[in-house]
Amino acid sequence: MASSTYVLYDYTPNLVCAILLAALFLLTTAIHLWQRIQSGQNFLSQFVVGGTFQIIGYAARAVSHFHPKSTTVYALQTLLILLAPTLYAATIYMTMGRVIMSVHAQHLSIVPVDKMTKIFVCGDILSFILQAA
Repeated sequence: MASSTYVLYDYTPNLVCAILLAALFLLTTAIHLWQRIQSGQNFLSQFVVGGTFQIIGYAARAVSHFHPKSTTVYALQTLLILLAPTLYAATIYMTMGRVIMSVHAQHLSIVPVDKMTKIFVCGDILSFILQAA
């Protein structure tokens, strides 16, 4: 009788790449955190949280190099690396709405500016749920 075992990776995760990406995200997230504190703008918080998710996700990927059969580490790195861009997108939508209002171009926007963030974030949540399914 053949034994069937599920393999999380068909390769060993690259330690150098994982550490490099975690370090780069640490650098950029620190810069964004400083910008968020200096500007006092709350909409930048999601960007910082997304960067933190990337740092933790790539750190978990580095751990996966040594523990490639750990489902906990695999799930952690997969979830956080996939979730972070959703938070980046939310920040971009909020910024886009603010730019449209600052140049008085609300009449050119197809999506109502006051509902823009809510509509796009709902779309992001729906797409994330569909990816997780």
